[in-house]
Amino acid sequence: MDAEYQIYSIDPALILDEQVEDGMLRKDWYLHPTLGKCLFKEAAPTQAIISDARTDWTEKVVNEIANLLSLPVARYELATGYFGRATKLVEGVVSINCIPDNAQILTGEEFLTQVLDSNLDDPRQYTVENVLKALDLADVKIPSNWQQQIPGIDTSAKLFVGYMMLDCLVNNSDRHDHNWGVMAVGDNLELIPSFDHGLSLGSTDEDEDKPNLSLADYVNRYSQSCFQSGYNKLPTLTIFDRAAQLYPAAAIVWQERLKQVTSTQITAIFNRIPDGRITPIAAKFAIDLLAYNLERILTD
Repeated sequence: MDAEYQIYSIDPALILDEQVEDGMLRKDWYLHPTLGKCLFKEAAPTQAIISDARTDWTEKVVNEIANLLSLPVARYELATGYFGRATKLVEGVVSINCIPDNAQILTGEEFLTQVLDSNLDDPRQYTVENVLKALDLADVKIPSNWQQQIPGIDTSAKLFVGYMMLDCLVNNSDRHDHNWGVMAVGDNLELIPSFDHGLSLGSTDEDEDKPNLSLADYVNRYSQSCFQSGYNKLPTLTIFDRAAQLYPAAAIVWQERLKQVTSTQITAIFNRIPDGRITPIAAKFAIDLLAYNLERILTD
């Protein structure tokens, strides 16, 4: 059996000036001696409504699954640390900075507004079709630091089809227009590697409910993406179908990548999570959900 994932220690003395206020979880930027610039995020809110809910293991698991698919993804590591002058040690996760020095960042919202002149106060504008159209119109490149480039995935729109397949696979309900973006690197715009996958794999659902849940009912009733169809949010398994209609060749490439992921590899990822970071019930549910979604993606 492979060794457990390392848990990195975040020294509060190495906090940077940049503060992050976005989202429900506390986050701070740190300069780690071996990881470099990284964002430390707590595993769960201090006053979590659901006692078992935490997103540290989810971030790490999805990071490892994205690596199996050769998707460009921000690196996540399990960590412990402190926020500000607080004296209580906090469990969480660090996201290692994946933005090149001097690059300028545009959130998805800013990018879509500039390219499509869209009004994102109107939720109907945040669609699969608009995102892929904007990436093509602006000639956004794939990340120049992507180490495992895949034949046939030569534009950012085709790469984003892979992001959507990942979302379907892990039931990521949180790819809103601030959880992806583009970066200006030199004279080019590049798609930012995928990041922020904490709301995936049932991580915010009660453990006590999971043993009695039908996976089909769970996916059909509780798996909404942030992408719209009119005033309704699309199910996670629908967004990849929408993208595949526009980029069928790219969708096939990503499906072929998914076919190479084995249940043994998935189980090994969960087996490496240290004790206390995930409950056995949550792990089993997540593994079963991945198997269910993988089958749906490959057969639909």
